[in-house]
Amino acid sequence: MKNYLLGIDIGTSELKAGIIDDSGTVQASLQSHNSSRISGSRNVPQDVLSIVNETAKLIKNACDKAGINPADVTAMGMDGQMGGIIGVDDDFEPLTGLDMGLDLKAEQINAEFHREYKEQLISISCGSPRNTPKIAWWKKYETHTYNRVRRFITLNGFIAGKLTGISGDDAAIDDTMIAYFGNENALDRNWSKELTSMWDIDIDKMPKIGKPWDIIGTITKTASYQTGLKPGTPVVLGAGDQPAGFFGGGFSRPGTLIDIGGSTAMLTLCVNEFIPDTENHSIMYMPAVDKDKYFATWYINGGDMVIPWFQRNFGNNLTLTELSKQAGKVPAGSEGLLFFPYFGGRQCPYQNNLRGSWIGLNLGHKPDHMFRSILEGIAAQVSGGLDSLERLFPDLIPQLIEGIGGAAKDDTFTEIKANFTGRDYRIHPGFNASLRGSALLAGVGIGMFSLESIPELERNKSEYSISPLPSLKQDYADLKTAYSLMEKRTLEESFE
Repeated sequence: MKNYLLGIDIGTSELKAGIIDDSGTVQASLQSHNSSRISGSRNVPQDVLSIVNETAKLIKNACDKAGINPADVTAMGMDGQMGGIIGVDDDFEPLTGLDMGLDLKAEQINAEFHREYKEQLISISCGSPRNTPKIAWWKKYETHTYNRVRRFITLNGFIAGKLTGISGDDAAIDDTMIAYFGNENALDRNWSKELTSMWDIDIDKMPKIGKPWDIIGTITKTASYQTGLKPGTPVVLGAGDQPAGFFGGGFSRPGTLIDIGGSTAMLTLCVNEFIPDTENHSIMYMPAVDKDKYFATWYINGGDMVIPWFQRNFGNNLTLTELSKQAGKVPAGSEGLLFFPYFGGRQCPYQNNLRGSWIGLNLGHKPDHMFRSILEGIAAQVSGGLDSLERLFPDLIPQLIEGIGGAAKDDTFTEIKANFTGRDYRIHPGFNASLRGSALLAGVGIGMFSLESIPELERNKSEYSISPLPSLKQDYADLKTAYSLMEKRTLEESFE
């Protein structure tokens, strides 16, 4: 009889579950919509317990799809979105709801901290605070609630804690999940007393930190009834969604360059050393699952969410595929229309007042031009992120970029990125890397595997490559220059 592992991915917009066998193969996967929502610059208040219930239902349905008895699952791992916090009390009951990563109410605190302590932040932490400013906000503006919080926890840690019945004191995250807090020590992979003091928050309200394969607890009788899993089934801490995906996808090798097209636009390079970007402040770091490895990362928080935003509001009932096909007919440069995708400010480097904009609109532009300019605007920033990575790691940057995530399936978008960066893209469609990574970490936790004996990933036969077009090399070089000049002359001055 095969041993089955369960992987859960708690994303910003979707929840996913996958059944993995002991050979490391994803047998079945399923997804559902995450009920967390964004409205303007703040998230709509929500009952995080409903997300626990949605996850439990998804687990049962994924087992049904795989044709296995949920009781045959031997362990579970759960990764999750790395931005966003929940404050829990001594009994692990939620006090704050989910303060989402895309919620901007704490950005004034974040901006003030950057002005005063930017150098310490860049040299000590992973370089991109998202969660700790939220904790500081709760202390400053909701002091009564803050005082009642035992620990602040990420969403995947909250769901895992609810399914295992732990106390508030035992609330924990793994050491990859520290990346987007802001009071962590990137080298030690622990909380920095120095930065925590600067943020003026209590270090004993931070979650405990372990390894992603550490067992946090076992499925309770109540959770067993909800999910179908056996009582006593081990649950590991899991990892951040990106490190879990890199681990599951076999991308944790120094010199691997990955473009992630999800809710956040991201370009990341696996490296074996931590080099703070003290000059440009454009690169932050995510600790890898593997010891002594990091992912040097450039990103736009919520950057790729602009694409479905346009489709919902201005897409004339066309699908994203149809919009992209029409945009592919528009010449490079969108006939003079530039787009900047910073709807929620900029993180790399940090400029919280930047906002999204079109520049160059005229009466001849149509929705096709606007949609193409969105794709070009994001791709131009990705290319700038590549330049920043190359400045720090000139000997590690490869010619090939691995393209993963939903946006990677858009050939028009990927072709634009290839032309901007001058590099080949290898696309991985239908990729369940995060689910596989989370499940494999559960296998490590129960001794089924060691980190050194993880089953090799059988590559998807539907992989394909997209290369830059030599005939458009100068066009995209000129377009990149136009973006750079306009950003310096107009964008920064407009939003200061």
